[in-house]
This record gives sequence, C-alpha cells and structure tokens, in this order.
Amino acid sequence: MTVIRPNAISGITSLTAQGDVINFFKSDGTLSGLEIGGARINATGISTFTSIKVGTAQTLDASGINVTGVITATSFKGDGSTLTGVAATSNVSTNAIVNSGVTTVSAGTTAAPSISPTGDSNTGIFFPSADTIAFGEGGAEALRIDSSGRLGIGTNNPTAKLHVFGNAAGFIGTASTTSGSGISTVNFDFGSANNFSFTLTGNYTVANPINFVVGQSGFISLLQDGTGSRTVSFGPFWDFANSTAPTLTTTANGVDVLAYYVRTSGAGGTSIVSDVILGVGT
Repeated sequence: MTVIRPNAISGITSLTAQGDVINFFKSDGTLSGLEIGGARINATGISTFTSIKVGTAQTLDASGINVTGVITATSFKGDGSTLTGVAATSNVSTNAIVNSGVTTVSAGTTAAPSISPTGDSNTGIFFPSADTIAFGEGGAEALRIDSSGRLGIGTNNPTAKLHVFGNAAGFIGTASTTSGSGISTVNFDFGSANNFSFTLTGNYTVANPINFVVGQSGFISLLQDGTGSRTVSFGPFWDFANSTAPTLTTTANGVDVLAYYVRTSGAGGTSIVSDVILGVGT
C-alpha cells in the first residue's frame, strides 16, 4: 500500500493507493468516503480512472453518474435524450425547460390540474378525457374544448361550437363621422364590434359598413338628441323590406334600434338585411 500526503485538499490529510484503487483518509485516520477506482498514476499525477465513489450513494463509472440524493450544479449540459428514471416531477427543479420534442404530462383533475403555476396548484390545464382539454380556476372547471371541437364556457357538456352557460355581454362600439354639406356621414366598422350606439346630432347618411363578414349580426341604437327631428338615410348595402328604409322616430331623445344580418358579400353584391324597431322605450 502506498500512502500519499496531499497538500491542497481541505480536510484530507492522506490517501492510499492499493492496486488500482485510491482511498482518501481524514485527519483522524478514518476513511473520508472518497474512492477512485481503476486509477493509473504517472509522474504528473492520475492519468486515467474508471470510477469515483463518494460513500455508498454516489458513483461515477463508465455507465454514468448514479446518485441517491440531490445533485446541485450551476448548469447541466446535453440534450437529455438518454435521461431515464425520472419517476416524478419533484425529482427535477428548474427555472426553464426547453424541449424540441414531445412533453407528456398526467391527465390531472379539476382540483389538481396537470399544468399549473407555482403557488396556485388548483388553477391550470387538465385533460378530463380523451381528446378533451379543460381549464380550471380555483379548483372549479371554467372552460372546456371537447373531442368534437365544441367550446363550453361554464359548462362541461357543450352542445354547440360555442356554448356559454350564464350571461354574456358584447362590446358596444362607436362610430366615426364625416361632415358634409348639411348632411354628415356615419361610418360603422363591423370589424370592431357587432353592436353599436350612435346619437344623432344632425341629419346623417349611414354609409356602407366596413370590415364585415357574412353571417355577422347585431344591433345599432340610433338616438335622437334633445332637439329631435333628425333624419337618416342608408347606403346601398342596407336592404330593408320592399327596398324602402323606414322613417325613424323624430321625437327628442327618441330611440330606434336597427337590427341587421350580413347575408351576402362579394362580386354578386352585398346585402345587409335590416329592420328597425321604432320608438324603443317611448
């Protein structure tokens, strides 16, 4: 057995080399638990080795590092393609995971979603059944996309492409105006909302709307100002019964509601089927 006394290893006062195994000893003469196996020593030091053992728990050999316990490092390198044996998510802690392949998670439940933020374990995404995605908030399901692609809000059994259980509200849009010689033009952008409200402060022409889509529908409230007797005409896209636009209420502060449905659009002509509910609330 050869005894070597290193000068720069804190807490290690000697090491022994027997055959191809090197053992490190502490100052009290006991083994430190560090062992290098398969060592080859030349004039400059250890040239090669086959294994490093720390106690009985951690081993580095030709097959890799085998650890019982926690490994702490500032970084780990590699693509992780051969990583195996990670039995639970608690075995890995990281600030970010970048994966160019497939990530598989458990199905989760409403109370414990499989994907959730730190500190809020009952809010997140889970998978209640095959081909179904659900979102939970505070331990209760809030939204679901079922296996037929139907979206349910407030229900876990949607029966239409969009099924809302409970009340829903739409944005009330405004209009832009263009002044003319005695008559101004009001312009509705159907790409910004379905429902609008506009107060008539003069005589107006309701121009053809922009950014509409076939199948779109909604309501436009036309309110007389405090003076009243304001008149309205409509652009050619607006189709009324018998091709005749109705005469609006002229009472001061009166309200009429224009209901519309975009029926056709394109080279064959655009038709916005319209009707007016006169004198709402009067």
